[in-house]
Amino acid sequence: MKKNHKIVSETFSSIDWNNNIKEIVSDDDVCLKIYDSIKKYSDLCNELKESDESDFSHCFLNEMHFSAQNACILLALGLYKPAASSMRTALESCLYYTYFRTHPSELYTLSTSDKYFISKKEIIDHHKIHTPFFGSKQSLLNLSDKLDKWYSYTSRIIHGQIPKEWNTYSSIKNIEHDNTVLEQCLDKLQESQILCYHLILCTTDIEVWDAMSEHMKKNLLAGISLDKKKTLIPQ
Repeated sequence: MKKNHKIVSETFSSIDWNNNIKEIVSDDDVCLKIYDSIKKYSDLCNELKESDESDFSHCFLNEMHFSAQNACILLALGLYKPAASSMRTALESCLYYTYFRTHPSELYTLSTSDKYFISKKEIIDHHKIHTPFFGSKQSLLNLSDKLDKWYSYTSRIIHGQIPKEWNTYSSIKNIEHDNTVLEQCLDKLQESQILCYHLILCTTDIEVWDAMSEHMKKNLLAGISLDKKKTLIPQ
């Protein structure tokens, strides 16, 4: 038993976590990208918790925020593949929020029964039928296609369907940064944040929109042409 404990202890102690962190914080561009993504996730979470009175669904906003933070922590440590799981959880949590904020009974069932589950496709299909103007708004942003593409790629990494993708080490002691893979991860993190913003933009009702700050509205509409903005703003 002591021998096994020593092996585990020596193996984990051989990872130079401090050096991995030093590499990240010494790169201004990387730090700015991480800050930009996590700040926008944080702003969205805090704004919706202030603006949306359906506080029973705020648990998903917290999960979105925590998962985005976890993704950044894992990226900084050089654990890219686990970071993909946290990115997907952040995006899924945002998607769940858009549904369960108006479905308290289903949320109760979700929390009390392991037989109930709702998929990404079912939520999007629900919005297409029941959320006013969702179809036209998401078409303007090409949201469904972008969501499917991002989700498919990230899920393939998580489930090991693309061998070696985002997995840059062959042994525990060799966990270190790969700048090429890190850039890919940062791009996917930013894409997940933009998808969350667009999900909210396409599903938010006028009451929540009016309660948002002008700063948040500006961020939600950032990068969108003026003619599209007129259609996307809740009326």
